This record gives sequence, C-alpha cells and structure tokens, in this order.
Amino acid sequence: MASIHGLQTKSRALFTVAKGSDISPRELANAGFLMVDGQFYPADIKQIQQRLSHDFMVWEESTPFMTVFRFQRGLN
Repeated sequence: MASIHGLQTKSRALFTVAKGSDISPRELANAGFLMVDGQFYPADIKQIQQRLSHDFMVWEESTPFMTVFRFQRGLN
C-alpha cells in the first residue's frame, strides 16, 4: 500500500493540461514551469495562477489520481 501512496503523492506534484486548453508547452516553459514526461511542475494552483494571471484563466479539473488544470486565454 505504501508504494501506491507514493505513486499518488508523486503524481500530485506534477500536473497535466486538460484537453482543449489554450496554452502550449512553450508558453508554460516561458512562465517557468518544468516539463517531465508530458506533465508540468510545480502543480500548485496558486503559483500557476500567479505566473499566468495576466494572460490566462486557470481552473482545476483534477481526479483522485491526477492533477489536471484547464487554461483559457484571457480576453485582454
């Protein structure tokens, strides 16, 4: 059971971009996010919103096993 818990904890440290989001991996990298196996770090929604607040609206669509965020380009 400990190994399953470890996997869940590790996967929660990374986030996945929801399908249909208006952001590219390059834009996330430019905002200071690191890509690891198609997922991104850090996965703290407050940090994400802070780094992208001028260009994107961000909201969480996570499941119990995966952290997922949706990004929508702002109307600026």
